[in-house]
Amino acid sequence: MQWNLKKMRLIIVAPMLLTLSFTHADIHDCNMPDLVKPSLTTPNLENCLAYLETDETFNPPGMPLTRNGKDFQISADVLLWQLQEDALVYAIESVTFTLPVGNDRIKPKYNWGFRLGLDYTLPHDNWDVAATWTHLISSSQGNSTADTGNFLRKSGLILSSALVGFTDANAKYHNRLEQISINTGREFFISKWVTLRPFFGIRSDWLHQRVRAIYSGVDLPSNQTSHRKVNWWGLGIESGLNTQWSFCGGFSFYGNVAGAIEYGSIKQIVDESGIITYSFVDSYRICRPIVNLQLGLGWDYNSYNDCFHLGLKLGWENHVFFNQSFLYNPGLFISASSGDLTYQGWTLHANFDF
Repeated sequence: MQWNLKKMRLIIVAPMLLTLSFTHADIHDCNMPDLVKPSLTTPNLENCLAYLETDETFNPPGMPLTRNGKDFQISADVLLWQLQEDALVYAIESVTFTLPVGNDRIKPKYNWGFRLGLDYTLPHDNWDVAATWTHLISSSQGNSTADTGNFLRKSGLILSSALVGFTDANAKYHNRLEQISINTGREFFISKWVTLRPFFGIRSDWLHQRVRAIYSGVDLPSNQTSHRKVNWWGLGIESGLNTQWSFCGGFSFYGNVAGAIEYGSIKQIVDESGIITYSFVDSYRICRPIVNLQLGLGWDYNSYNDCFHLGLKLGWENHVFFNQSFLYNPGLFISASSGDLTYQGWTLHANFDF
């Protein structure tokens, strides 16, 4: 019996001693004299991590792109984007006393905008802090005349019946986007030709939309004019991933994705004048999700012994603001959302590092 107890104690204690000896050996392996960094004299986790970095186990940074520079990057983008919105139906054509036969929408078109950026690479592990400002004003319009024997119905709740007898309608749409984003990230190589930059930060968006529509008819005493404004401001958290896939001669493909959830306020103003005079104001606060996608071709060039860097990119972008269409809603609740607001189009990007 005593022999069995001694045997059991030996079986339990031996693995513990063996584990301690291996652990002690692993820690001191981090302080081997062949390390490049001679300051590693204390056996702790930070020294082990530094040893791994010396051994090129960590992914090397992709920034900065210049030698002995100030680690700054300035950028400018030229935007040619088209706005699309679900709720841009301003008139519905119908045969008298029957169901509708077609919708008349404000036709979207491409508009010019810009985006400015400033990036600074921190001395700590080559993290960087980037700030961007995006500005875009979109405008479009639509004109409609009912076919012989048909009538135009007005969108919304006021005078929306086919019995009113509108024959002509025109609408003008205006949209203004202001966006500010501040984020931090780290660009690093995962292979000789591929870099990644995960990032997170804060973002704020201002969206100002307005529509002015005029409806007229042969037998009506006057025209009906409709004004609608929707203002949105939001602030929230943004996160995403930028990727660059190089192939030859400084050329590369890039693909970026980002998402944000912003908490903000919505204010809607409706004014009707003419045959019927009416006004309506509604405001409330709510969270809205946003998704951004980018894809394109880039080119990079270093000059003056790598003291300066120039980068050019041409790509396509999609920006989706979910549940942001409020302009026209033929339903009962005027303040209800009618769909998504999206921006899409071409972007020409240039950045300079020094």
